[in-house]
Amino acid sequence: AMLSGVNIINLSIGGPDYLDQPFVEKVWEVTSSGVLLISAIGNDGPLYGTLNNPADQSDVIGVGGIDDNSALASFSSRGMTAWELPLGSGRIKPDIMAYSKDVQGSK
Repeated sequence: AMLSGVNIINLSIGGPDYLDQPFVEKVWEVTSSGVLLISAIGNDGPLYGTLNNPADQSDVIGVGGIDDNSALASFSSRGMTAWELPLGSGRIKPDIMAYSKDVQGSK
């Protein structure tokens, strides 16, 4: 991405392993080079602490899901950033929301 001049990367993938150091370091490398990284937060809700990596990271915009009533979708992951909890704190995520339940497509 960095070599090809990409400015934004959108991922719809993620996993629970916030300690996957090679992956975390690659995300840091990409975002520190000025690339905006946006990632789905996960579908492991409704409990807090269910965020997925890389959306769990502070330098990634994490996208959660809302239903057709603009309420947080029951399946949308949420909570504090897991990788920061050992340091005594965490950030509340997701950062932004998008419709994700009962979305009507074109016919």
